[in-house]
Amino acid sequence: MTTIKDEFCFFHPRTLAARKKWWKICEDWAASGLSARRFCKENKISGPEFVRWRQKINFPFAKKPQRIITNWDEIIEDWEKTGLSVKRYCEEKGISPFGLYERRKKVKHPAYTSLKTFSNKWRAIVTDREKSGLNKYAYCKFHNLTPSALYNWDKHFNPHNIRKPSHEEAVERWTKILEDWKESNLSPKIYCREKKLDHWRLVQWSKRLNFPIPLEPEKIIYNWEEVSKDLQASGLSISRYCEGKGIPLRGLYRWEKERTEAARIQVYNRWKERVKDWEVSGLTAHAYCKLNGLDLSSFNRWDRHFNPYKIRRTIQEKAIERWTKILEDCKESGLSKFTYCKREGLTVSVFYKWLKKLNFTEPLRSDFTRHVSDIRLEDHFISIPFSSADLMRPLIANKKMELILPQGHQLNCTPLSRPKLDQVK
Repeated sequence: MTTIKDEFCFFHPRTLAARKKWWKICEDWAASGLSARRFCKENKISGPEFVRWRQKINFPFAKKPQRIITNWDEIIEDWEKTGLSVKRYCEEKGISPFGLYERRKKVKHPAYTSLKTFSNKWRAIVTDREKSGLNKYAYCKFHNLTPSALYNWDKHFNPHNIRKPSHEEAVERWTKILEDWKESNLSPKIYCREKKLDHWRLVQWSKRLNFPIPLEPEKIIYNWEEVSKDLQASGLSISRYCEGKGIPLRGLYRWEKERTEAARIQVYNRWKERVKDWEVSGLTAHAYCKLNGLDLSSFNRWDRHFNPYKIRRTIQEKAIERWTKILEDCKESGLSKFTYCKREGLTVSVFYKWLKKLNFTEPLRSDFTRHVSDIRLEDHFISIPFSSADLMRPLIANKKMELILPQGHQLNCTPLSRPKLDQVK
């Protein structure tokens, strides 16, 4: 719907002059026979403005001239024989010099020669397939070719051939496959494995074509224990043994897996009972394993498996608890540290190391005395060996006796005479 403003603009003198100008330009373009882009380039006109005015004045679009298909290979050979320049030869023959230049570049390029030989090769393949009488899929499978490439080249060389729809070809192909499967008397899986087909697609096409599915042969039940013993006695590999005996390899593997799984369940239950028995016994893990002849690392691993959320003490915490008890016991005994270590069979250096690590302080005694009840005679008694001959000798009163103790102390004393010894008794 045009408004008063649009009508005023249409009949404005400037608008009428511009419309006449662009109408004349469009008529010149239609008479030239050139494309719009080339016409604008030669006459130095803006391309977008030319398109806008052509639409505005409703100028009829010129029909594109029919493309003349020329055999450029023959033209190039003829031009080479004449010996003329490209421009003069094109003027005489009425050919575009631009097209001849471009084609000459392509012909000289090595990619063009390789493409030409490649197309000749596929032309020979297409003609060979037509003579063979095979369908395209079977021919490609036999010659290890790509079906899509053969389809494309066949369309290129034979554009006017009437071809069957792809669905009809698929129906024909799968009908032959299903008939071949019925004659083979094999199961669908084995047939697809031998022919390298997809089992799912075979089943789908049999349903789509209403093809009667043959009954599968009855399954043979094997005594897998005897088969396993025979396999071990033969010394062959599993695959070679199954091929020789005609036994399904997958069935033997499945039986071996089930047997190992049953053994694994037995081991699991056995360790579960052991861990429960240990928790009831109240012994340490080390003592329980030593009593029952078990491996401590395996026992700890199964304990962590059955009790993953149990709070466990570390080795350091256990050692701290043990040495705390030892130091408290040493403090209560009233013995010196050296004497306590000798009596309990402890290493003195390790004892002092833990004493320093735990900052264990012993309370000082004012009189530095010990209770007689805490002192044991065997801790301080030192036996001195004497022979019977030494005991029978007469004691010399003036002679001194010297004793060297293990701690490095020396003890000098004079022996007592016989009457004094009798008085001591």
